[in-house]
Amino acid sequence: IQLDEKIGQGTTADIYRGAWRGFDVAVKCISPEFFRTNANGVEFFAQEVETLSKQRHRFVLNLMGACLNPPNHAWVVTEYLNTTLKEWLHGPGKRRRDRIVSLPPLKDRVIRASEIAQAMQYLHEQKPKIIHRDLKPSNIFLDFELHVRVADFGHARFLGDGEMALTGETGKLN
Repeated sequence: IQLDEKIGQGTTADIYRGAWRGFDVAVKCISPEFFRTNANGVEFFAQEVETLSKQRHRFVLNLMGACLNPPNHAWVVTEYLNTTLKEWLHGPGKRRRDRIVSLPPLKDRVIRASEIAQAMQYLHEQKPKIIHRDLKPSNIFLDFELHVRVADFGHARFLGDGEMALTGETGKLN
């Protein structure tokens, strides 16, 4: 794997653009510090790899390879997509409120929402069900034809038949 420029950073990993076997790829390199400070770090990382490795859907990010040899070598290789739903909706950068960016047409936004719903339906129909638990615009990528790819399964959980889970609350209770 050839690592090129750093294209992102999360709480547990740095993400690089790279090349592998002639493909443009994104490489998520897990921080060694993550494994030193998180007792469940290996399980957390293995969960993401296992979840992604079993998924084959046109709206779910395609896993191409992985390595788990903590604490110094742990990475995931996926197809490279350079635009997130967040960037598509609000423009690049961190200070959205300082710029006026018009939203894409409603029809295009509805199409993206439908594709996300199809990806979620697919994940929820798996045996066991896959619950993403971190679905947000920065975890949804767009391909070159603007079709979505749901990504970042680090917080995902599996639910067997008949199981239900409450993972948090939203809104206010009066």
